[in-house]
This record gives sequence, structure tokens and C-alpha cells, in this order.
Amino acid sequence: MNIHFFGGIFRDTLIYSNEPHNSEVYDLFGGSAFNMASIAVIFFENVFLHSSIGTEWSVSFKKENQRIRTDFLTVSETFRTARFISVNNEVLAVDRKILDQYSIDELSNIDSESDVAVLTTELSKKNIQTVLSKKWFKLFIDAGPRPYLIDIKDIEDAFVLGNRKEASVVNCDIIKCGHNGAIYKNTIFSSDNIIYKYPIGCGDIFDAIFICAVLKGIPYDQAVRNAVNVASICSSVPEKNKLLTDIL
Repeated sequence: MNIHFFGGIFRDTLIYSNEPHNSEVYDLFGGSAFNMASIAVIFFENVFLHSSIGTEWSVSFKKENQRIRTDFLTVSETFRTARFISVNNEVLAVDRKILDQYSIDELSNIDSESDVAVLTTELSKKNIQTVLSKKWFKLFIDAGPRPYLIDIKDIEDAFVLGNRKEASVVNCDIIKCGHNGAIYKNTIFSSDNIIYKYPIGCGDIFDAIFICAVLKGIPYDQAVRNAVNVASICSSVPEKNKLLTDIL
């Protein structure tokens, strides 16, 4: 099974501080598509990432993430790698110029009818439409971060995941509710209701665990439960990939 993730690679700077000279600062790779792909490689061999990265981080990215297939990854000499900066979980700045100029020219060399696509709205509307124009074996959509880029008429056959805000813009099959868990088919799948310190990225972890479980044949209800549990555990640490290798 080939799984294609469409979206962003970001260089994340996550700052946790109540005073400037006593701060926790984490600098790591992020972005919804990357976060999900980095989990999917634990369960599947052929995981492809469709995105763009600047030359300043391309070598280290490929070295640190050798299991992710980068056949469709473009390296830009013009634009820097996308940046995401937050302070105490509040978004301070996002530089996404490289993703706005990135172009998916065609997908004709992909046998989409037998492949799985996972689409995020980190890409341009044109790229989103290119992905949606293909008939995939299965199509999952993370409605974030810009659900307004999705045309409702194009997602009838897709399974859509989003948080409460995103679900107010586009119909979501699963509504992620942070530390309160998730809603699927009007059923609440509760978490531990603890507000942990490091929630950024946990929505992506939820998506990836759910999608991988479904593709492995696990019933949807159980897949949601698994996703809630893993996302909750990961919200207690900033560098989640190190923890995921131990619990998955």
C-alpha cells in the first residue's frame, strides 16, 4: 500500500516561558503532513511526502527522516523552509511562502485508484484541487489549518477530520476536542481531561494514529479510541517522536 501525504514541512520553534531568561525553547521539524508521515512510516513501508523545503534544511531533513519517501519532495533555492513559531502554545508567527509557491504539476505517474491520499490545507487552493481531482482508493482530509480552501462538492468520498473551529466551516466525520477527546458519529470518546503543557502537534498525531489503524483494518470506533489515547500521552512532552518510538 502506498500512502501519500500532501502538505507542509515546517521548522517549528516552540517557546515555553513566563520570563525571557528562564525559557524552554524547542527547534524541530513540524507541519501536519510531515508529522503524520513520520508516524505512518512506523506502520507502512511506502510513505510518500509531497511538499517543498528550502536548501538550508533539506540535507538534515532527509538525513533525519530516511524512512519517509521523498520522491515528490521539491527543494527550493528561492524560498526558505516554512517556519512556525509559538509562545506558550499561542501562534506568534507563520512563514509559509514556500508552500504558497509550491506547485503539484501532475499526479499522472501515481496509480491513485490503488493508493491512499492524506491531504491537509497547508497547501495552496490550486494544489488542494489537484489532489481532490484524482480518484483515490481512500482519501483522508485534515481540514486544518485553512478549512475554507476546501470545496464541499469535491469531498463527498473523503473522510474528514477537524477540530471544533474547522468543523464549523466544513463537515467533519471526526471532531477533535483537544483534552476532551473526540466526537465520532455523535459519540464522545473521552480523554483524561487533563490540560497538558505541550498540545501542539497532538491533532496531527490523532489523525495519523486513526488513519493508520483504519488502514490496518481496525474498526473505526477502536481507531478513534486508540488515537485519543496516544494523542493524550503525547501532549505531555514537547518532542513527541522520541516518545512515539517507545509507545507504538
